Amino acid sequence: MPEDIIESTETEVEETLRAVLQFCVSVSDTILDDAMAETFEKAGVMTMNRGLVVRLKDGCEYQLTIVQSR
Repeated sequence: MPEDIIESTETEVEETLRAVLQFCVSVSDTILDDAMAETFEKAGVMTMNRGLVVRLKDGCEYQLTIVQSR
């Protein structure tokens, strides 16, 4: 990874996703700018859960599991 790219943190991703979902904030100029996402199935994640694999431009990868709670 290039030295000028600072690795993202789980907290940054969490806060940005919350802002996008709750307040309809644009992802432009956030840690999610230029992120790629695909379903667990398409990414080959071995699980019965539904979810997304999110890959950030700094090379970090996050898995978001979708579970209905009510």
